[in-house]
Amino acid sequence: MPVKKPEPKTTSSSRKSPSPSRSSQQEKYTSYAAPKSLKADPNKGNYTKITIKFDCGYPNTLYIRGKGSNLSWEKGLALKNVKHDEWVYETNDPTLEFKVLINDRHYEQGENHRVNHSGNFQYHPKF
Repeated sequence: MPVKKPEPKTTSSSRKSPSPSRSSQQEKYTSYAAPKSLKADPNKGNYTKITIKFDCGYPNTLYIRGKGSNLSWEKGLALKNVKHDEWVYETNDPTLEFKVLINDRHYEQGENHRVNHSGNFQYHPKF
């Protein structure tokens, strides 16, 4: 009985491989997101958004350390970079104390910042 050899697959240059679906692309990125319990929800009460305006230069990152709202003075959390000179931290905790660092090493100058109520805050740190 003769053995049938598999035919080689041919590809056409005009055919493109299908791109991954949008949902599989989203899964790829959302797997790195913070757990839902740590994400701030603007629809819930006590939503606080802190916007830091500072261009720390590529590839540096701004971090936040503090007390309250899952913050620690021991290890910083990376801020979300939304523009070349704009960094954001969001929380549903209206009471916190914090300070910003470059690359979680170099503290900004001045006193700690204290937030005692929800709302949107923006400032320019000095290093």
